[in-house]
Amino acid sequence: IWMHGLAVCLCFLVSLSLYPSITSLVKSTSPVHTEWTDKYFTPVIAFLVFSVCDYLGRFIAGYLQWPRNNGWWVLLFSISRFVFMPLVLLCNIQPRTHLPVLITSDLVYATIVLLMGLSNGYLANITFICAAKQVDPHEQEVASAMMVLSLGVGLAGGSGLGLFKDYVI
Repeated sequence: IWMHGLAVCLCFLVSLSLYPSITSLVKSTSPVHTEWTDKYFTPVIAFLVFSVCDYLGRFIAGYLQWPRNNGWWVLLFSISRFVFMPLVLLCNIQPRTHLPVLITSDLVYATIVLLMGLSNGYLANITFICAAKQVDPHEQEVASAMMVLSLGVGLAGGSGLGLFKDYVI
């Protein structure tokens, strides 16, 4: 189950390095200042959309369990989530000193957050579901403990990376 453990570690490394430390700094790019753009944009997109999509991803994983027996696909899916790092960093994060703003659409940013939340929830559940099915019944307790350890390493690593946001953006 080492691939499942690495997949859950990388999943949370990516998610916690961006959410909420960086996603909460993204501002609307709309030229019109309304109550939506000034007051509600960040809490709704950065927090509500991510959280709801994370929940939906976990819910979907209970019904759509793909891939079932191949840890390589789960690991590849988790590695592909690293694309969210440059995508979020190129959104309208304010204040910024190093990187340019290349993604100037609020809809594109909302879509990035939506996909990040869905994939986080799905991968978080599918790795635990598949890892438990990869081992014999008498080894499931130890496998679950190893998965929780991998989850903890990913959480700690992602939280640690989130601290370096001032040096990147």
